[in-house]
Amino acid sequence: GNSTKEMLVYGIVITNYEGNVLYSSYYENNVTNDQVFQFEQNLYQSTHFEWDRAEQPLIAIVNNKTVVFQSSGELLYFVAGTYNEARLNQFLGYLISNVRTYATKRRDPITEAEFMQSRSNICNSIDEMINKGIIENENIELIEQTLLGKLSLNL
Repeated sequence: GNSTKEMLVYGIVITNYEGNVLYSSYYENNVTNDQVFQFEQNLYQSTHFEWDRAEQPLIAIVNNKTVVFQSSGELLYFVAGTYNEARLNQFLGYLISNVRTYATKRRDPITEAEFMQSRSNICNSIDEMINKGIIENENIELIEQTLLGKLSLNL
């Protein structure tokens, strides 16, 4: 099909300030480990010199994809895709709020340690937000209820 016209999220990457990837998820079919490695290298090289001013969302083009990124606490959040910049920025904001919801009940920016402690819940919550690259759910309360529902089914 004519997939280039589709509005999709290519990937979500969360790193620390050393550039170590703490979380990444790619939604394109058949993405190889080599492609992921290449993309993450290019992501680092294209953006790291701007990390210290990334309290506001910034934009870069990496491997022909629009990337919006922002720092929060000890982490940097990247969303790459073919949605327009405004839509990616909106999603980025929800992503950061969502991670904070799971990593800490306070609203302050989270530490790397808090992120790693809550990583499995965070992964599940991101999975609820996005399906095959399509943004489906940005209602954080609803995501929380859905995951609580799934947890109670598994008890």
